[in-house]
Amino acid sequence: MSQKKNQISAAAPVQNLDKFELFFIANSKKLLIGSAVLAVLVAAGVSIYQYAKGANRRNAILFAGAVTETEIRTALQKCPAGASAFQARIRLGKMLSSQKKYKEAAEVYAAAAADKEAEEYLRGRAVLEQAAATELSGDLKGAAQLCKEASADLRNPEEVRMEAAYTAGRLYASMKQYSEARTMLRRAAVKNVRSQSASFWSSQADRALDRLPAEKKIAIQKVPPAKPVAKPAPAKK
Repeated sequence: MSQKKNQISAAAPVQNLDKFELFFIANSKKLLIGSAVLAVLVAAGVSIYQYAKGANRRNAILFAGAVTETEIRTALQKCPAGASAFQARIRLGKMLSSQKKYKEAAEVYAAAAADKEAEEYLRGRAVLEQAAATELSGDLKGAAQLCKEASADLRNPEEVRMEAAYTAGRLYASMKQYSEARTMLRRAAVKNVRSQSASFWSSQADRALDRLPAEKKIAIQKVPPAKPVAKPAPAKK
């Protein structure tokens, strides 16, 4: 009995091997085609990665050689998106601001803020730069609106929202719109913040709130009680 079992157990690997060989023979074409397709896909993936890596390097070299306003704008026409393009727009915006071309600078910062490939923090900073250029151009209302929207955008990091809220409050106060200023400064004067930068803007907002004119209290007029209506005298019979 034991010899029979040993023979069966010894024959099992051979049977399994035969089954595998039969499966391979029956499906050899499919397996070869599948292997070829997989190899092509892997090669294509490697090629795409290498191309993208090379493109990023070429873009970095392109923008590194762009120094003047004209050169940067030309480079942006050739490569309008990507990390190098974002940094180039920020550089161009600062260049235009230094030349007091604030409206043009604001437009460039707006394009940087709209770059969906950039990190949220960098896009938020671009909005703040746009607001600063807009303020310098004389459009305080437009700058305040930009900051107000940025302070409410939860995609922006905490410190960006706090700075935006403080800046909006400062701008509204300069326009003597004190109600709006209080709303924005109170949004910035949050105590339970996580970063040191946010804590700084919170303390700045607190101080700005103390400098605002006192809120006007709405006087509640007391309505005098209604006089009792005299009852008509009964008619004489």
